[in-house]
Amino acid sequence: KGEELVVYLKAKIEAAKAVQHDMEKEKEITEKLKKKSEETEEFVDMKKKEEKNDKTQELSQELPTSTPLNNESTPQSPREPKQ
Repeated sequence: KGEELVVYLKAKIEAAKAVQHDMEKEKEITEKLKKKSEETEEFVDMKKKEEKNDKTQELSQELPTSTPLNNESTPQSPREPKQ
């Protein structure tokens, strides 16, 4: 009867270890999901800020076009002599 008790207790210890391992894994997964949901919430907040920035106005200014002079009708490089 003593051997049966030892086998029973060993099996009970192994089962408790397995349950403890499963609970630790479940806790890790829960923490990962919480972190992921926090990251998602931060992303949504950033997106809302971007939408506000899209409403800004842009200013542009056109430069006046100049008409070329007679001797500057064709572009020349600085190294080429003028005609």
